[in-house]
Amino acid sequence: MNRNRVDLDRLVADEVRAELARRSTLNVTALSSLLCMSRVSLSRRLHGHVRFTPGQLDAIAEVFGIEASEFVARAETRRKAMTSKTPDV
Repeated sequence: MNRNRVDLDRLVADEVRAELARRSTLNVTALSSLLCMSRVSLSRRLHGHVRFTPGQLDAIAEVFGIEASEFVARAETRRKAMTSKTPDV
């Protein structure tokens, strides 16, 4: 296995965080409230310390008006671009 493999869970978290940043009317506190999740719990997920569940991604995507699979697709695209630049070890 490639030791330089980029963690998809962390990239998904990055994509959720990026989508949140694009929403000028929504912040972590407001999103956590909409999700009935503590701000700390959401923040831990947004920073890749805890994985998002598929259900959580679906709820977040619904708030953003996109499909949950969009987060994973974007993350996979980024990982592919990153790993094509990283030599196998």
